[in-house]
Amino acid sequence: MPVKKTTPIIMIGPGTGIAPFRSFWQQRQYEMSRQLSDNKKVNRLYGEAYVYFGCRTSLDNIYCLETKEVEKKGILTRVYTAFSREDNHAKMYVQSLLLKNEKEVFDLIENKEAQVYVCGNVEMAEDVQKVLENIIASGHRKNANLETSGKSFMRKLEEEGRYHKDIFGINLHSPKNRNSEHK
Repeated sequence: MPVKKTTPIIMIGPGTGIAPFRSFWQQRQYEMSRQLSDNKKVNRLYGEAYVYFGCRTSLDNIYCLETKEVEKKGILTRVYTAFSREDNHAKMYVQSLLLKNEKEVFDLIENKEAQVYVCGNVEMAEDVQKVLENIIASGHRKNANLETSGKSFMRKLEEEGRYHKDIFGINLHSPKNRNSEHK
């Protein structure tokens, strides 16, 4: 979590990737409830908090009631949920939700200096990073006519401690792994 509590956060975690973020919102809920008695405007002391969560079907969304409750209380600003295998609905992934909300995501990262947390499997994390790179590059072109590389911007975020990844799994599709298999 950011040291400065007013810093916005974007949490991206499909499947079991949401588990660490649950501790984030529980900590915020605890801190906010302790401060509520002292300050009726406690939500202003905390930055916006967005969750991008994905699972196969609504039956897999085991924290649905909890996330709705903390969103209603203002602990989370917004929870976006993607279902990749829901009957009678098009496939939706967290990457799709990020693109759908690209103006908001760009504003949070570029203008509000949000910290981004990604938790889940390595393939999803790579796809999310590519989407974030595209959102940043596109936002820079639209807003300032800058030709900033999304890749270099994401590297800068990581160096500044604003882009955090907790990923698992082996990516057997990366060129680095393919080359090492043939040695």
